[in-house]
Amino acid sequence: MLRRVRFITTAIAPTHAAEAPVHGRADLVPGYRHDAMRRCDVCLIGAGGINGEVGHALIRKGVRSLRIFDADRVELSNLHRQRFFKRDLYENKAIALARNLALEATCVTTIEGIPSTIQDACEWGFDGTCTIACCGVDNDPARVFCARYFARRDTPCVFLGVSADATCGYVFVQASRADAPCWLCLHPEAVDSTEHTPCAAGSTIDILKVVAGVAAYAIDSCIMARRRAWNYKECFLTGDVPERTTRIPKNPHCPACAPKRTDA
Repeated sequence: MLRRVRFITTAIAPTHAAEAPVHGRADLVPGYRHDAMRRCDVCLIGAGGINGEVGHALIRKGVRSLRIFDADRVELSNLHRQRFFKRDLYENKAIALARNLALEATCVTTIEGIPSTIQDACEWGFDGTCTIACCGVDNDPARVFCARYFARRDTPCVFLGVSADATCGYVFVQASRADAPCWLCLHPEAVDSTEHTPCAAGSTIDILKVVAGVAAYAIDSCIMARRRAWNYKECFLTGDVPERTTRIPKNPHCPACAPKRTDA
């Protein structure tokens, strides 16, 4: 049986009649719909620095449910940039993050920590049905799996990552439309990769917050009318490289979604 830990949070209500509701200011933003967030179920693949910040944004916005997958444990070097505390050391990241995010929730939200990779969880029969997924991991095999898994289920998936020198990061939105490119359209070489970013790679909390903020906006744009004219965005902190915002087309040579050739 797949082990999991579940937390169900309570809503924060106004204390007097004249007080604005907790999400009152958000609902003033053009295109923002809190009711859409209340119907949204999200799978977070990875519970490290980037998805910890994405999860924080979603919990504050009042997402209906959040499932977090990660097989790793909290290490001392995680504490300066990830949403963990001294008490979380050496515990599973998915469980620790679920518990910590529950303390910051603003609505009734179900948060599950699943101490497994998503590949193993699905092999054990886990149903990954959700409104949208967010893949913030440090290895290509997991990214490839998510690209294929959520494409087959017509579920949008947001992919994000940061550079080893912590100066830039990217967000890619794999939409649910049949004509939309998948993550492997962007990185076809990854299909045979066994690459895993080394734990010693540099990272700081600033780039994680920047990329996670863009990812949270992208998630909004998939479930409500917040405007987004791109499916790929790169952010640079140094200023000597211009930000890249573009719409990546479908790759005719993509190993996942390119049309299969039939020989006569």
